[in-house]
Amino acid sequence: MARTRTDNYVTTLDPMSSTDMRELAVIRKTVAVGNKLKMRNYMYACRTADHFGHDQPVPPVLHQVTVRGRLGKNNPMATKYRGRRNHMVALTDAQRFDVYIHERRR
Repeated sequence: MARTRTDNYVTTLDPMSSTDMRELAVIRKTVAVGNKLKMRNYMYACRTADHFGHDQPVPPVLHQVTVRGRLGKNNPMATKYRGRRNHMVALTDAQRFDVYIHERRR
């Protein structure tokens, strides 16, 4: 069976639902706190490596939350995007949000 989603996919949310928007806020906050802890541990490891003469640690892999819009069925904004290949739907035109967590590029 073919995969239909990438490994980075987390969930699909309804922008009109306050519960789903709170869930998005929790996902964003969780990723931000995780990145902050990784950086704090990395900075501590750098300081101790300098103090004790050890090799410098490898920088951590940080993550970012990406939200993409999806038109959905019977969306009146669909004509705006018709005929485009590989289009990005503006969040204001979307009926659903797809949430992804990607590795942050430096």
